[in-house]
Amino acid sequence: MTIREVSEKYHISQDTLRYYERVGLIPAVHRTAGGVRDYQESDLDWVEHAICMRSAGVSVEALIEYVRLYQQGMLPSRPVCTCCRSRSSCCRRSISGSEPP
Repeated sequence: MTIREVSEKYHISQDTLRYYERVGLIPAVHRTAGGVRDYQESDLDWVEHAICMRSAGVSVEALIEYVRLYQQGMLPSRPVCTCCRSRSSCCRRSISGSEPP
């Protein structure tokens, strides 16, 4: 999926997607041989997570730290996991249109 398609799907700008990747709010997005972003399902999961957590008021710095810890194989505390899973599920319903934002 191209950055344009992701931008349209989640109603956020392409610049925001690039920013999220640049600062580490989402892990590096898969690229084509030509270097063009090619969002895979796992990339979309991270984008969705970032959008949901930001809309819930989680700071950019906290999310960057979460991604860093995740990539290092360290698990966040159980309450954070429960909170993220619960909020992420709620956001997925909202993004898919089955629940108002």
